[in-house]
Amino acid sequence: MDSARSWIYLRDARLQRSLDVAEAAAAAIEPRYSDPSAERLTVYGNLINHCAVTAARLEDEDRTKDFLSSLHAVGARLGRERDFHGARFGPHTATTQAVGINVTIGKPGKALELIKSVKPGHLDGLADVARNRYQLDVAMAQADVKSYDAALDTLESVLHGAPQWARHQALPAVIVQKIGNASTARLRRVSELVGIPAIPIDSYAPATAKTAL
Repeated sequence: MDSARSWIYLRDARLQRSLDVAEAAAAAIEPRYSDPSAERLTVYGNLINHCAVTAARLEDEDRTKDFLSSLHAVGARLGRERDFHGARFGPHTATTQAVGINVTIGKPGKALELIKSVKPGHLDGLADVARNRYQLDVAMAQADVKSYDAALDTLESVLHGAPQWARHQALPAVIVQKIGNASTARLRRVSELVGIPAIPIDSYAPATAKTAL
């Protein structure tokens, strides 16, 4: 319930309240190092993920790094993906979530390092939504370092693979806008899938990754 409340506050842009709820819940169930309970570790890791996402959006880089460190540590202790009480967590969730979090705090280089460690089989244990969202984070990281062709490849695969889901996401439009000054027929095609015109990035006030994530 605390996890759900935290996400509701996050979606409502009540960021500090979201962080407070998730952090308090995580502190209440934090497992000892001697506690091997996969159930407790999974729920705890899921809450720490909420904390890391929210701290990143609050632009608190120091706290975000602390939460990311805990995120990877819990994932390593679990060893594989687990699912308890609607909370899914494990080493691959920790890594894929860390990609998006690093993009949010303006560290696309670190995000790309993490992406290199993610193998196709690592995504099999993730929910469809989590897998699609990870691909959008990959596309954003690629766009941030001006790897526009790679970003378009990644984005287009999501748009074709999950068109209904992608239609309701803000991030595809942000990615297209970042690539907007590389006007090509291919970009126009992807822009049509997203539902926005492909125009030079200097021609509008662009959204940022922080507002779209």
